[in-house]
Amino acid sequence: MVTASSLSCLRGLVLLGLAFQISTLLLVLAGPVPTRPVTSPSTVFRPDAGTDAGTDAGEVPPVTPFSDR
Repeated sequence: MVTASSLSCLRGLVLLGLAFQISTLLLVLAGPVPTRPVTSPSTVFRPDAGTDAGTDAGEVPPVTPFSDR
């Protein structure tokens, strides 16, 4: 059980609660974070990615998303 035995402890608890509420409000107002475009690690580090798979040099192989499970 939490007890506030003095006014200074009670004031500290109130300020902590206000700081939590303000931070939560700022997160809600900021909105969702936009997702970054998915890039394959092989295309980032190798400029000739896709040539080994039999595709054209300018063609990017399709990206398949990972399962959520």
